[in-house]
Amino acid sequence: MPPHPLDLPEIILRVGEFIPLWIRDYTSARSGRRFTPKDLVAAIRVNRTFHSTLTPLLWAIYNESEHLAPSYSIDYHFPLQNQDSLRKYPSIQTILKNSIHFRSYENTICTIESLEYRCTQLRVLKLSRWAASALAANLIITNSHTLRYLSWESHAFNSMGDWGVMSSQGYAALNSLTKLEILELRLWTVEHHRLTPILARLSPYLKTLVLADMRGLNSEQDWTLLPTLTHLTLNSEWWANTAIQDLVRFCPALETLILDPNAECDARAIGRHLRECCPNLSAIECTGPKIFQSSMLLDDDEYAALIHGCAPVNTANGRGGLKRFDMVLDLLDDDTTNALLAHAGSLESLELYIVDDMPITFKNLNLILSRCTKLKLVFITNYLLEWPSEIGMEMFREPWGCKELESLSLEEFGSAPYMSAEETSDVIEEEAGDEGDNVPEGWIEHKSSVRGKKHLRSPPGQALKRKLLKAANELPNLTRLSLNCTTYRRTT
Repeated sequence: MPPHPLDLPEIILRVGEFIPLWIRDYTSARSGRRFTPKDLVAAIRVNRTFHSTLTPLLWAIYNESEHLAPSYSIDYHFPLQNQDSLRKYPSIQTILKNSIHFRSYENTICTIESLEYRCTQLRVLKLSRWAASALAANLIITNSHTLRYLSWESHAFNSMGDWGVMSSQGYAALNSLTKLEILELRLWTVEHHRLTPILARLSPYLKTLVLADMRGLNSEQDWTLLPTLTHLTLNSEWWANTAIQDLVRFCPALETLILDPNAECDARAIGRHLRECCPNLSAIECTGPKIFQSSMLLDDDEYAALIHGCAPVNTANGRGGLKRFDMVLDLLDDDTTNALLAHAGSLESLELYIVDDMPITFKNLNLILSRCTKLKLVFITNYLLEWPSEIGMEMFREPWGCKELESLSLEEFGSAPYMSAEETSDVIEEEAGDEGDNVPEGWIEHKSSVRGKKHLRSPPGQALKRKLLKAANELPNLTRLSLNCTTYRRTT
């Protein structure tokens, strides 16, 4: 008699893989995910076969901030979330016993003592500054043949801004890696000539390289060819790494470049390197709007130089062309716009963080919406100021040609002039009575109550909203429209 399907370990394991263990929860979990093992634990308790088959699955992904009891962290004095105070945590002995099942380990908290885990089959290892260097190096060496993703932040970095110096033990650990595909190094001072052999050893496999807040990358001659690298992040001080911009010349398969585009960045040189050496480049992104808080931006014409580093789409085979541009700008000027329009046949995603409030941004945004026919996502926000609603009307000069657009977000338009509490209450009551009256059929409106988000109550603001809704209704693929605190979703 054939065995029952649920007596077969391979079937049990397949069933277990469909039981959710992690949920996204950015409000209560430091890692952005919450561990929810209840359902899988119930399955493990069915019988011995279920227990032996599913226990490794329960421990495959280990995150200290989710698995360790808060009392084991030096941050225990912080108030606990309600969920944390009610949770039952495994003992240290149980964790160490089951650490042989770890396939992903994320060190996210500073514990009161170092734990010597017994994992030897890790594929993902993320080490924060809380991981002691010797212990981290030992973990890397022990798992060197299975690791595919390593993120390593210097243990010596501190609040005084001191960078950790990579030790001989650290270089030995990195040199032990055999088939790593993703390498992220943060807050390290390195000797360039000692890092190069490590990259050379990994070059047949390495697909993603992140060099964040590094120092010591100063020798162009010490770079090595990285033929399989497709994603490169250069988020380090340019003055402390004079050769870092030359790395793109050694990445012929590069598809995505993420960089910190401050005034010290030689964007023209990077653009030249990209054009000469990276024919597959399709995405240029920034590391986020935080740059506004720490340094000056590039000159306006330098953004165009970066964009020109991406070869236009090849009309013969449809390959090439810039598909994604995510950048911080003073404003969307003519040079940048013309450079983007050279990729009108390929540009799919545009995310811009703007500083200025000049009308030229929306005049040029209109050109992009009119001529970039492949656009699927557009996100524009003013990071420092507010745009008067009137200048937003500039983006309707020409009819929009982006019929494939799926999501459009426009943030930080100015609200109505200051009103008294009584007047504000009257306006809110009036809006509540008329809610949805101006929303086209087939759309629903959701108004956020997040503090700091502004409703467009002024006549110019209302005119902008009506014009935007009319334009959105004519785009067949648009499913989400966001204007300040109001989001519209298509229902049909």
